[in-house]
Amino acid sequence: MQAQLRKKGYDAVVANEGVNGDTIAGALRRFDMAIAPGTNIAIVEFGTNDLRSGASMNTVRARLTELIRTLRARGIEILVVGLGRLDLSDVARENGALYAQWSLPSGQYRARDGQHFNAEGYKIVVERMLPQLETLLVRAAHK
Repeated sequence: MQAQLRKKGYDAVVANEGVNGDTIAGALRRFDMAIAPGTNIAIVEFGTNDLRSGASMNTVRARLTELIRTLRARGIEILVVGLGRLDLSDVARENGALYAQWSLPSGQYRARDGQHFNAEGYKIVVERMLPQLETLLVRAAHK
């Protein structure tokens, strides 16, 4: 992602603070440690692990709203990402965040675990997210 943004002329630093298997509740607990001061944009992709651990969709939506509001309180622009069939566009819209859907067919774009994308799959995801990230970079620059 960082390389693609820099190719387009953005002096962006991208840090992956995701934790494999994490839930929204886990992200909220480690929020201050994970989100460095000066962060302008956050890509938020949660929900699948929450549902796997038994959380209801209402709980996922409520926790995601809390996470978005916590980021907003720090002046951070947000891109919410839905994975597969998990559509969280309504939560993003209700909270003024941009939205992207990560969905690629299984098979050639999946890692061996069948759950995550391989390098080729992530390359496609990055290409699809670039327009939203560019929008957020412009917004962040005008704050």
